[in-house]
Amino acid sequence: HDNPHFKMLYSLIQDNLEKDSLLFYYAQDERELREFIEDNFKEGNLLDRKILIDKNNFYFIYQKWLERVKPTISISWSDAKTMEILDVDFYLADLISDKDNSLLENLKVVLQHNKYKLKVGSNILGGLFQEHGFMDDQRAYKRFWNIYERPPKKEYWDYIIDRRDILVPQDFRERKGAFYTPQMWVELSQNYLARVLGEDWQEEYYIWDCAAGTGNLLNGLTEKYRIYASTLDSADVDVMKEKIKSGTSNLLEDHVFTFDFLNGDFSNLPSSLQDIINDKEKRKKLVIYINPPYAEATTAKTVAKTGSNKSKVATDNRTYRRYKKDLGKASNELFAQFLIRIYKEIPNCKIANFSTLKPLQSTNFEDFRNIFQAKLETLFIIPSKSFDNVSGNFPIGFFIWSTNIKRVFKTIQADVYNIRGKGRGYKKIYTKKDAKYINEWLQLLQEDSDAIGILDVRGNDFQNSKYCCIQKPNFERTSHSTLIPITAINVYPICIYFSARLCIEATWLNDRDQFLYPNNKWKKDKEFQRDCLIFTLFH
Repeated sequence: HDNPHFKMLYSLIQDNLEKDSLLFYYAQDERELREFIEDNFKEGNLLDRKILIDKNNFYFIYQKWLERVKPTISISWSDAKTMEILDVDFYLADLISDKDNSLLENLKVVLQHNKYKLKVGSNILGGLFQEHGFMDDQRAYKRFWNIYERPPKKEYWDYIIDRRDILVPQDFRERKGAFYTPQMWVELSQNYLARVLGEDWQEEYYIWDCAAGTGNLLNGLTEKYRIYASTLDSADVDVMKEKIKSGTSNLLEDHVFTFDFLNGDFSNLPSSLQDIINDKEKRKKLVIYINPPYAEATTAKTVAKTGSNKSKVATDNRTYRRYKKDLGKASNELFAQFLIRIYKEIPNCKIANFSTLKPLQSTNFEDFRNIFQAKLETLFIIPSKSFDNVSGNFPIGFFIWSTNIKRVFKTIQADVYNIRGKGRGYKKIYTKKDAKYINEWLQLLQEDSDAIGILDVRGNDFQNSKYCCIQKPNFERTSHSTLIPITAINVYPICIYFSARLCIEATWLNDRDQFLYPNNKWKKDKEFQRDCLIFTLFH
């Protein structure tokens, strides 16, 4: 705005705007913005409530802080690292502060107005300090912290500081092969384990995370002599051992090891873990607690769009070759390979795993369901968008299976949580053995008459409904879709199919729900047929 009156007015209020305005970036801050509107835009509110910091969201706030505040701090991060000071120490100084002053003096970094003070040595006066300011006169810092209420409740301080280990640098966190499980889902999963296995489950059960990554799924567990962590990547093992040495991880170094679960022989496991697996009674007290990679014929990095597709990842391993016939079409799924090997080779253990809902719903998992017969004790569902860098919008479940109880899955009522970790009711999930699906019905609608259009579809579930469309009769096929010519004979059932697929909005929660084969009542319902025709014409 070049108007001189505007410039004059702006110069008068610029400082107040930067100090007092609450600035949200819609794409990055959608969750916080929705929460802010929900809490403030109510009758009688004064629009002054900021976002509260708690033990469930401090990790997500840290991710945003890394992007917006860290780059403006005037320090050499490589020099800081040599002093064993990380960016998380600056974040904690910000977090545990009030009026730009740190409230705890025993932090590695403390905040005093527009300066950070780093303790880098000691002398007879009690300490040597370095001071570091901001490269932008603290503007980004003020804009960022304006939308959050600092400090968190005092009851959260020790909790947040004790979990410094999950706020490690990005190059430590991003390791190939698995998604980084957000801390709030780690905590929730352990709460569910306590519900199913009892309050003292950690003292009574052994725990093995055989797809551990850098070990964050094991945060919060206390009985280190009963916990094992393994992963394919030796660099991940190095990270876990570094965390053990620094005192930020409650694991035993001898219980952390490199192991390729889909290829390795159990004789190469630590002898104490072999003893558990080989002992029939101890095996009943073993919990395989994992968030395995669940991409199809690829790595999790590909799903996160941070790596290239590696088609042989899911097909070039011992487990795939051994159980391909048992798994059927599910054999390309990495997490299905983890589950089938555990089920077959560590019988009667407990399995607690994160994965998509495909084992319960997908048509490609029918063979898997026939083989993997275990009691599903409980299940909660969360949105995929709550995981960093995961593309798509679909449900991820946390399952607890008792493999000693042989049972074919039929139905379960799952708890549903939103992206902020709040309960949002229930969802009933069921499957029917030898079920028939809507696209089987569609195949019966093929006609040889002259086509007035082409129905172009994929899959039987909601995630594929977005591809459902009508093409011109002479269009050039470019996809792997199913194509059905629309004729004067089949136009009504085609419109019924089209309407059924698109009249219900696809959401993250129903993304994997399947459309089933219809009954024949539509044939006599002329009003219903006309409604579907009109829906299709005007869609």
